[in-house]
Amino acid sequence: MATAGSATAAATAAEKEDTRSDDSESRSVIVEYIEKCNNTEETPSLRDFIFTCMDDIVKLTDLRKNVYRFWATKFGKVLRDLNVEGKAEEEIDWSFVKELIKQKKTQDATKTASNNIKTSSASKSTTKSAKLMTAGVLNEIKNSYEDVLKSKKVWKLESGRVVEEVMMNLALKLKYEHPIHSMIINPDDLVYADVFDESELDEIRNFKSIDFDQPLPEDLQVYLHSFIGKWIKDKVFDPLDEADMYWARQTIDEAVNLYNYKFFEDDYIEDDVEYCIWPFISKCFGPTPIRARSGKRKSQASSARHNQKRSLSAHEPTSRHTVGMQPDMKCLYLNYEIGFSEVGLKDDGASGTKELYECGMKAPKMMKDFFSAIINEQPSVIRSTKIAAFIISGLHMSALIMDSPEESVCRITQSERATFPCDADVCVRQLIPIIELVYRVRLYLMETVNAIKNDNQVLSLESSSSTTTSNHYSSSSSTTTTTDSTKKQKRQ
Repeated sequence: MATAGSATAAATAAEKEDTRSDDSESRSVIVEYIEKCNNTEETPSLRDFIFTCMDDIVKLTDLRKNVYRFWATKFGKVLRDLNVEGKAEEEIDWSFVKELIKQKKTQDATKTASNNIKTSSASKSTTKSAKLMTAGVLNEIKNSYEDVLKSKKVWKLESGRVVEEVMMNLALKLKYEHPIHSMIINPDDLVYADVFDESELDEIRNFKSIDFDQPLPEDLQVYLHSFIGKWIKDKVFDPLDEADMYWARQTIDEAVNLYNYKFFEDDYIEDDVEYCIWPFISKCFGPTPIRARSGKRKSQASSARHNQKRSLSAHEPTSRHTVGMQPDMKCLYLNYEIGFSEVGLKDDGASGTKELYECGMKAPKMMKDFFSAIINEQPSVIRSTKIAAFIISGLHMSALIMDSPEESVCRITQSERATFPCDADVCVRQLIPIIELVYRVRLYLMETVNAIKNDNQVLSLESSSSTTTSNHYSSSSSTTTTTDSTKKQKRQ
């Protein structure tokens, strides 16, 4: 008969065995990473290790342990054991790492036999953000980058380094999908801190920069700031002749009514976030040629990218048509998709799993789909085209703009995170900067509209076999190898 003492001893022995197993596996992950760095003559760093091997870290970390002590200490020890110089003393956002671990544990605990059951948006985000890059996909990505480098349509920095070459070398080292695999760069992404120096990152940010600071129409600017210190301005505007002023007044009226009707005192759902708190985003485009439509409409550009390799087959059944991404709101000009919004009910902060995935992966990929679809048909507008996204998490919103200032890689610029006022005392003070931000995004999209409208280049029709292109787009779900620059040369 087993005693309490023997049971405790057995549990302790099992725990020690688990610890030894965890230590062995975690050490193997670190050793493998350091060996890869040595093969590519890169300096191993704790920060790069965290981003490169995030999925392994999530899987191997026990939340009962000190996450920082477990990985940082072990990383430094392995460097010393292997007699390798590296960067072990770096500041890491361990709260972000811990959040991913918690999410992974929750997913594992609730996993069922069916993989087709819909889970929460946050759970889907985490799963999609950890897509493993296969050797075949990485080879196609390498080919895409090399095509750009051969075309000489590259972004050369003052230091003499070529942005696309640095990105290619980094992309081929990353184990999991990242926007860099789709030729998208966000200079504020920490993954670039070890491959570009600060002056180079500043140059990437500042070249033909997106600053969200364009001057507003003077009458709109004056009117908005006339609300400072006042509850409401009693003035009526004509919705046709004074559309911008009408929109601004309506936005403030509707925000005030949220307090009058005690909206924030009750629970609300995701649709309320879009249609009650942030409806003025889609309404801002009312006076323009841009059509803003809500209701989870699938993206044609995204569907085209997902199905670009689909064809009739003589040897096996034709693959099923894949539905593209479905944003909560979509902005269109003619048949071109030029902007969208993604709305979430819950706000876990800027470093929350859902917002990290949507700002860092989902939105950039869909923006690249939109961008590529336009440049496919009108390659001469590449420098003027801008795609926008609004990422909404409850009472918080960020705006993203994609452009291609050097006609090669696409750049992402993200605005400051804005907070919708949920208190009457700060309504005007917090709402005016948000109104200005939304209007400025509209100005960027109107640059795209005007570029398309004024493009006089006549394109010849070619056979579909000669025009298939990826527009620098490569992902683990769908990849091809022809680039925007190659496409442009064919058109000319």
